[in-house]
Amino acid sequence: MLDSLAYDIYALGPNVAAAATIGLLCLGGFLRACLHPPVLPLTRSRFFLLSCFLGVLASVSLLPPLLLPWAISSGMLFALLALQWALAVAIGAGLYPIAAGRALDAFDNPRWGALAYIPVCGIVLLVKGRARTRRSSSACAPQRTSAILNSSVGLFLALLVLMITVTAFRAYEGLEQAIASNPELRDQVARRFMTAFGVEDVVNRMAESRRQDLPHRLNEHLVVTDVVADGHRLVLTATLDPPDLRLARMIEFGLPHGRVRDVMVTQICAELGAPLLLEDGAIFVLVFTMEPDGELGRLEIAHADCAETLTPGNET
Repeated sequence: MLDSLAYDIYALGPNVAAAATIGLLCLGGFLRACLHPPVLPLTRSRFFLLSCFLGVLASVSLLPPLLLPWAISSGMLFALLALQWALAVAIGAGLYPIAAGRALDAFDNPRWGALAYIPVCGIVLLVKGRARTRRSSSACAPQRTSAILNSSVGLFLALLVLMITVTAFRAYEGLEQAIASNPELRDQVARRFMTAFGVEDVVNRMAESRRQDLPHRLNEHLVVTDVVADGHRLVLTATLDPPDLRLARMIEFGLPHGRVRDVMVTQICAELGAPLLLEDGAIFVLVFTMEPDGELGRLEIAHADCAETLTPGNET
């Protein structure tokens, strides 16, 4: 459920969002650097202007939480997050020739442009003057644009970056308040996802997703070896690992009304986010096996099983 995953990512808060944005900016710069594009030297004023322009775009990439109500209602939450990430990577790629050009002008080495991707350290590229080898060659070169004009426009863009960034972080604060005041918001996201695709389609998607990870450990003793979608039923086959005859007999006698049943119902309902799906008629089927004994028993979990209060005192 991609929308539920996107919700969880947004719910991590503004600090995680900022860290992820910086990481994606670096990724974009790395990808652009791998292409080895030609780099032209940039003066300080032009570097300031262009970097502030990119800063406006970068701060805009923090704004998707403002569209959260629309994204949730239309089932576009993950698409909104993907757009935010793609924009951050594109901005990082655009920053590379600018930072490398300034580094070439200031240090005679474009690799120093990596400073632009480290918070605060980019100011070194702005403060550093021309390298000695470039001062004489540029002394008689005509100025294509006014340094004063570049600096003025860049300052305006820097103030715009500050304003947009403050607005974005306030939006994240509003998101945190919405989550705190409405703990069922995540369920609403999942509900819209299931309504859009239908129970059988969701069960098929779950089966395909979990088959990619096979075999995987369900808990300390059980390993899922097969997952099959059968209409509204999701059938998981789990085998004992390591084989244990005593545990096998506990499973046989602990189904369908013993302690094993309680543990598995609690685990499945919690880990798969099953209650909403089960409300729409889905059924989870657990098939327990052990070599060479074959099938030990099976457990069907329906909506009523997740809804009831499980108590540990009904062990068989």
